Amino acid sequence: MHELCRQTVHYITVEVKNGSVEALDRSTEVGIAARVVLDGRQGFAYSTRPDASEKELIKMASLAARNTDPDPFLCFPAGTKAAIRTPLEAFSKITIEQKIGIAKDLEAKILGYSPLIRGARKPLYDEVIKNVHITNSNGADVSFSHAVCAVRATAIADDGNGPEWTTEIRYGLDPANLDLKETAETAAQRAVSYLGGRAIASCHTPCLFHRNVATDILGVLASSFFADALFGGKTMLSGKLSEKIFSDRITIVDDATLKEGFSSVPFDAEGALAKRTVLVENGILKGFLSDTSYAKKANVSHSSSSTRSSITQPPKIGVHNLHVLAGKSTPADLMRLMNRGLHVTDVLGLHTANPITGDFSVGAAGYWIENGVPTHGVKGITIAGNLHELFKKIVGTGSDLKFKGSAGSPSILVEEVAVSGN
Repeated sequence: MHELCRQTVHYITVEVKNGSVEALDRSTEVGIAARVVLDGRQGFAYSTRPDASEKELIKMASLAARNTDPDPFLCFPAGTKAAIRTPLEAFSKITIEQKIGIAKDLEAKILGYSPLIRGARKPLYDEVIKNVHITNSNGADVSFSHAVCAVRATAIADDGNGPEWTTEIRYGLDPANLDLKETAETAAQRAVSYLGGRAIASCHTPCLFHRNVATDILGVLASSFFADALFGGKTMLSGKLSEKIFSDRITIVDDATLKEGFSSVPFDAEGALAKRTVLVENGILKGFLSDTSYAKKANVSHSSSSTRSSITQPPKIGVHNLHVLAGKSTPADLMRLMNRGLHVTDVLGLHTANPITGDFSVGAAGYWIENGVPTHGVKGITIAGNLHELFKKIVGTGSDLKFKGSAGSPSILVEEVAVSGN
């Protein structure tokens, strides 16, 4: 058996400083990769030459397979033939000069928000356009394209007592529809509001996590739902299918078919038809994410969750629009429900959380809430605990779902979190 993937990826990144272009990167990654399963052994080979011979790559992958361990579950998906034409005119009709203008306009809006804004760190416009063609010896022959853009605003505020800064990133499927004003003002307002912030006394307190932070937490937990982690015994969710694992306020879905999703694709990186997979429903574990081989290895449903970060790497299990379903409460509603506690809007060091056990200890910033309204900025604190336990203690979900790339979440209210402060 063999699989071939041809891929062309176009990148544009624009950074500005003081109204001028600081960096402009335009690049294209072209390549072809081959995977071969020979006598139950898998081999992989790739080339970044657009004229590379498919036969030679298959031969190289076959040679590589001889040095790998046999695996009786290795396979490729059944044949599907389709070519999906995703409209990309939104990206081509805007010139590079206009894309530079987006970054410049973003910087101007940050700096114009308030006299307390003293700088904008590397305002950025970024876009990725990917064209993919996958074939395999089972008869698969699919091609599709995908494009996404983003802006990043980092605002620096200073009242003479030391700077505060915060970053806001927004994604889009059309550069013309990126909301620069909202992005800039969100970053700038939060930076200004942190001025004069202070640590609070160590305590256990209710905590409202901003949707950006909740999304990052979900990203850490994502691998717990991967079938390869299940098969390898590297997830706390092993043996818990159909059991209640989280609060009944939580439903988690991964949906590659989501309309307007930033990671929506018609097929996964193996050419399997894209799907919507419910992972957690009202707190009950309903499923895992898998590719073709690990669906068989871990004895779970095939969720078409193969992803490929680069043509130089074989595909692996990943997410497509992983998200917590939105509730009906606004963030203000959740603050009133909390009444008194901590609203966390930024965390530092979440990448250090243990993705297997869920244990974490990270720096945090936000606002102290009294009588349902913010009273002062909070900084210089640490929050710690376990992410699995945190999701068990959720007592409210917001209506403000928004995606950051391939994942998204609304604000979530947790009944108690350990805070280390003064």
